Amino acid sequence: MTQRRLEVAASPDVAFERLQRAFATIGKVEETNLGTRSLNGKARYGMNPVRLRISVLSGPSADTAVLDIQGRGQDVWGVASRKVIDRLAAALASIPSETASAAETDANGVDEESGPNAADAIRQLAALRDDGLISPEEFETKRKELLDRL
Repeated sequence: MTQRRLEVAASPDVAFERLQRAFATIGKVEETNLGTRSLNGKARYGMNPVRLRISVLSGPSADTAVLDIQGRGQDVWGVASRKVIDRLAAALASIPSETASAAETDANGVDEESGPNAADAIRQLAALRDDGLISPEEFETKRKELLDRL
């Protein structure tokens, strides 16, 4: 099982709505619970099915939320679930919001990235392109969008 936390600069309700839209772009939402702000869904990495369970928690301030993401794939090393979580993070970063910043931390709360600036988002998109998950045309379109936001 792979576990990751993403901090999103939005209220928990807004973050949950963004999560639903982002997840629909990478996989199938199987179940949502508005009361607990949780989502269960499935996606694929190549031929490997991956199930994700995501809870939206209140962040350290009123305008932040923490996404607690748990992924389980059928591969022994957990690569499929990590790649699907990376795709979800990229999808969340591509959804426009007033304050579209997210800091990624691992399960122990250690920062892995400073945030989704344009360079980081382009690197994530390049990895998706290199893995064959998006086409070169989709990569170029998103890259231009990110650069235009600067």
